[in-house]
Amino acid sequence: MNDIDVGDVRVFERAATLGALASAARALHVGRSTATRQLLRLEEAVGCRLIDRDARNFVLTQEGRAFLPYATRLLESVGDAVAAVRPSDGPLRGRIHVAAPMSFAMRELVPHLPEFLAAHPQL
Repeated sequence: MNDIDVGDVRVFERAATLGALASAARALHVGRSTATRQLLRLEEAVGCRLIDRDARNFVLTQEGRAFLPYATRLLESVGDAVAAVRPSDGPLRGRIHVAAPMSFAMRELVPHLPEFLAAHPQL
C-alpha cells in the first residue's frame, strides 16, 4: 500500500461533505488544481476512484462512500493526537466544526456564540 497524505484525505473529506472539489479548495484555501492533484494522489494511493467528476457532475463512487467515514475518523484522530501534545496553557485558536441539528444549534448554540468568540478571538 502507498503512503497516504493526511492533506489529501482532508481534500477528499471536504469535497465529499461540500459536494464539490472547488468548494473544498476554497474551504481549505488551496487552488483548484492543487485540490485536484491531491484527490488524484489519494485515489492512486487507495487504488480506486473515489469521486466521479466532470464539469457538471460530482458523485461519490461506491468506494468513495465506503471510504468517507474512515477518512472522517482519520482526520478526527489526527486532530485529537495534535491536541494531546499541544501545550494547553495558551489561548484557544483554530477552527471548530460542530455537527448538530439546525433547531438545536439555533436554540442552544447560536445565542452563546458572540460571548464565546469574544472570549476566544483566535477561534
